[in-house]
Amino acid sequence: MRVLVLCTVILLIGATSSGAERTPLKWQENELPHQERSREVVVTSSPQRYTITMGGNLDMDHALTREHGRWTVGWQPNESLVVENIGAEPVENAKVIINGRGNWYSIEEMLAEVLATARSDQEKVYLIWQFCRSNRHHDDPIYGGPWDAELHDPVKMLAIYGAGLCDDAGSIGASLYEAAGLTRRTPTVRCLHGHMMCEVFHKDRWQFMDIDQNVFYLDRENELPVGGDAVAQDHDLAHREVHYGPVFHDWKTSRRAAGLFGWDDDQTKRLEKGYRLRVCLRLGERMEYRWDNIGNWSMYEPGRGRRWVGNSRKVYEPRFDSERGGADTAHDVSLVQVNDTPALRGDSDQAALTYRMSSAFVFCGGRVNASFTLRGTQDKAVIEVWARDNKGQGQTSPVQVWQASGPGPRQADVEIDKAMDLTHGGPEYEFFVRVRLASSGNDGGAVLTHLTLRGDLMVSPLFLPRLRLGENEVVYTDGNSGSRKVRLSYHWRETTATTPPDAPDLVYPPDGQAVDDEMLTYRWRATEGAQRYHIQVARDPDFRWPYRPGLDVIYDGTSYAVPFWGVYSPETAYHWRVRAQNDKGIWGPWSTPNTFTWVGPRVPVDVKLRQEEERFVLSWRPNPRGARPVAYEVYASDIKGFSVSKAPYDVPTLGTVGANFLGATIETEMVVAGPGVRPDTVSSPENLNRCFYRVVAVDARGTHSGCSAYAEMPHPYIWSKPNRRVKRGTSYRYQPQVIRSLGDVQYRYSSPGHKMWEQEQLSFSLVEGPTWLQIDPQSGLLSGTVPQNAAGGSTVTLRVTTRTEKRTGKDTFTTDWPARHHEQTFELAIGE
Repeated sequence: MRVLVLCTVILLIGATSSGAERTPLKWQENELPHQERSREVVVTSSPQRYTITMGGNLDMDHALTREHGRWTVGWQPNESLVVENIGAEPVENAKVIINGRGNWYSIEEMLAEVLATARSDQEKVYLIWQFCRSNRHHDDPIYGGPWDAELHDPVKMLAIYGAGLCDDAGSIGASLYEAAGLTRRTPTVRCLHGHMMCEVFHKDRWQFMDIDQNVFYLDRENELPVGGDAVAQDHDLAHREVHYGPVFHDWKTSRRAAGLFGWDDDQTKRLEKGYRLRVCLRLGERMEYRWDNIGNWSMYEPGRGRRWVGNSRKVYEPRFDSERGGADTAHDVSLVQVNDTPALRGDSDQAALTYRMSSAFVFCGGRVNASFTLRGTQDKAVIEVWARDNKGQGQTSPVQVWQASGPGPRQADVEIDKAMDLTHGGPEYEFFVRVRLASSGNDGGAVLTHLTLRGDLMVSPLFLPRLRLGENEVVYTDGNSGSRKVRLSYHWRETTATTPPDAPDLVYPPDGQAVDDEMLTYRWRATEGAQRYHIQVARDPDFRWPYRPGLDVIYDGTSYAVPFWGVYSPETAYHWRVRAQNDKGIWGPWSTPNTFTWVGPRVPVDVKLRQEEERFVLSWRPNPRGARPVAYEVYASDIKGFSVSKAPYDVPTLGTVGANFLGATIETEMVVAGPGVRPDTVSSPENLNRCFYRVVAVDARGTHSGCSAYAEMPHPYIWSKPNRRVKRGTSYRYQPQVIRSLGDVQYRYSSPGHKMWEQEQLSFSLVEGPTWLQIDPQSGLLSGTVPQNAAGGSTVTLRVTTRTEKRTGKDTFTTDWPARHHEQTFELAIGE
């Protein structure tokens, strides 16, 4: 084995450039001293199995860090894998699978890999979500117009592009769920406000599985993901999860992300599947899988760079062993010998060869290298290139990219990116190169002695068949029924220049113990050289997916807690582990997992309000499962979908709002609203007469459950009591107090984006009353001076009406839906 010590610096992130000025982009965060390694294998049968051993102490898996909008690579050992047809027969559907990973050439093969360990349909739901989010990142649009659906096919997205917007992620998720047989109801893409994501129906409910924001939302019992309708109804379900992970930033984004859900969300069927990657190689053709990036991509909108993409290559060096010379078409060309080597000569001034370059991956550039001998002064060599036009309607006119006249030898080495026009149209899976050999016929003619056609490709680096530390099991297959001869050349690097950090020692919760912490704080010992840590908690002992997204985070520090009650459920085994990352972005091994159970009450159920004359009673039942609580706490707010809090907290667009704790009781009901409510029966009377109520259970240890679903008061509702007696000649004033909903934070495309879009606006009118009594239509203030001659009494009826600002289109709104009202009637007695 050849070993060459080499240290180079290669750049992954940078600006695009063209021609000789094109600069390689950075494809790793650090350069480390290393040894170059290579291995060559010639296969003559299919399937053919063999092993390759990677030494050192780093591989790509140890160096990858996934963020919402990009991947970072601490160090990259894989350089290239060349699959070259050196035989006498074309090769169909050549595939290299390493360690059983990366067989994503069709949706069926992809699902076979993804669902290999699934034991139930619910596990399929989780495994598809985990697979998709782990093999893509969020990125700018790459195509539009007629090619908008290009990234909606799972094979294209994950093998070619590796990045896209939320609608692309939602589409591949829905397509995979449908192909996996989860079709009791057709998987859909939910259309939110500023977001789109897939929903799958299982266990008698829609489950919203957000691949783009790396999140799903568990129900109140922490058992199964809920659907988008449930989150639109109750935003608190979304407040409890980390969004845009796994790198943790803060909890503020959770409230803003919850605002993407609204009452007028829609659903669409967006199932795209059927694309198959087929890597076919002609005689003299090779596929070069590469992990670097030369700054090329295909894009509908030029100037918008991709954050992370690999540039592989399809290279064709046709064999000049016939008059066609490996071309698709040939005209007036004959086979000759030049220095005992086959060459192609033009026999007229119209002589030409046309080569078609095709690929299962998308072309994003290319190059033509050719050698000519022009024997006469009138002989000419011309190279032309074309693909299709910008609108995808057909082929463009050929673009001349190079020409030369004789006599003498001529060498062409020309980039063809601009001629392919890859930054103004759709994806190109083929292009054509025409070589004209215009010959005068009198003195030898124009002769093509060598030709290399190269197409640069977009291929997701995560799809590429990468080597890992240790022994790698490699399987080569193709679709040939007869013979083949294929050379596979691996090039990689090995290093021990940095040492991954050791696995952290887990401190709390201890292994095999039951804990009763209502906000459990995980703790582990600092590891030498560690800059940050990755903690995962799972119900699955193999950690194939996380228990919840808020417990699969990359975090600074040696402790972590989700700051909400109700994150765990009793009688459930939880497994947790941690790994550390050093200053080079290299991850060490996972710790040995600890397992624990949580001790605490389950969430109260059947929370509802009933009216008893002039008061409203909130009632509930203890959860039929788990230990019976010893007490309950009630929380109240005018914000729909509020989260319970005993301290002031921040709400987007509203700023800091007050605590919403109302009071505690050992009973299973509490009077909470209406004219007959007594303020001295609760701890925080300022939170009486609110629109929404939740209940939290408390056990004998003082451990809180999660909060219940909310109960909703009728609204608007006038809960204050008027002064019913008034004297002649005096002024009268009554300010009605009204229960109304402030709505919840929602996002709309119109400015300002996030706000309380469904906040109820009040208006007042006097339906019945004496002529001297007036009402302020905005505040509802009743006022007036009782005339001296007024006698007896008067019936007063005032009405409060709410109107709610609703979206009726992408940028149109109304305040007329729905109009609801409440009336208060009382007798006003007039005396001396």
